[in-house]
Amino acid sequence: MKVLIAEADTVCRRALESLLAGWGYQTAGASNRVEALELLEREKCPGLIIVGGLTTLGERVQLIQEIRKQREEPYAYIIVRGAPNRAEEVKEALDAGADDYLTNPSDAQELKTCVRAGRRIVQLREELLRARETIRYQLNHDPLTGLWNRAAIIEILHRELTRSRREGTCVGVMMAALDGLKSINDVYGHAAGDQAVRIAARRMRSSLRPYDEIGRYGGGVFLLVVPGNNFRNVLKLAERVQVSISAQPMELPQVGKVSPVPDSDTRVTISVGVTVGTKEDEADAIIHAVEEGIERAKSQGTNRIAQVTSPHAILDSRDLGIG
Repeated sequence: MKVLIAEADTVCRRALESLLAGWGYQTAGASNRVEALELLEREKCPGLIIVGGLTTLGERVQLIQEIRKQREEPYAYIIVRGAPNRAEEVKEALDAGADDYLTNPSDAQELKTCVRAGRRIVQLREELLRARETIRYQLNHDPLTGLWNRAAIIEILHRELTRSRREGTCVGVMMAALDGLKSINDVYGHAAGDQAVRIAARRMRSSLRPYDEIGRYGGGVFLLVVPGNNFRNVLKLAERVQVSISAQPMELPQVGKVSPVPDSDTRVTISVGVTVGTKEDEADAIIHAVEEGIERAKSQGTNRIAQVTSPHAILDSRDLGIG
């Protein structure tokens, strides 16, 4: 763990650096508030900050306040070192955001104990932060594919439609469904079906632009949100997504069947419903439209794209055969 020492007295700062290095800490030193803030911005954030004597008491309080203002996460444990019997000084430092106060001079064991306690608190906060991020990821992502889950991708659609109203732009929306997923499950087993869904998710994600979003809507169905696009561009992107699935076969293992056969390369296709949302459209109507597009595409065969301009008006569907 790195410790930042803000101390105007060079001799005192070097003595602290020597002690901390002997206890296994990395250190960085600053002689004033500006240097300390520059170090915090430039280097990997230290978990511990020791604020000693600076030019004025006001500068020390200001430094603590700025650290707290600029850095909520990851947390930095701030130890202030000051003169003994200065109750008002202690109060000002703690009110500004310091975690602990040591009188100066303090013996090495007292400092070591204080630093050890701060390190433990920082470590516990880091563990809580990792746990929080893990929970947040699990709440928003599909466990099978790693894509956004249904609730998250619908929330993204709401957000993009709100942005389109504000900026006067359009939002392309696609719903893609794997053709024949039930047959894959029946012939090769559900593990093979899961593998097909994972492969399809990976291929579709790689065919999109970095700022496009994709989530698993359910089963072998995916919802794709592609901001700032007209129908022509969305259809081109839908074709690219479709080709990414069908161009190469998927290696699907057979699991748990009565008559085992070797692993098989299976060519999988998708049917796609496409629409473009405008400032007048709501998310529910958009989703209903692309769901209808999926139904129309599947009713005319497999590996098709159905274009929908309103919840009840499908204007075009085309067969994009895989050859």
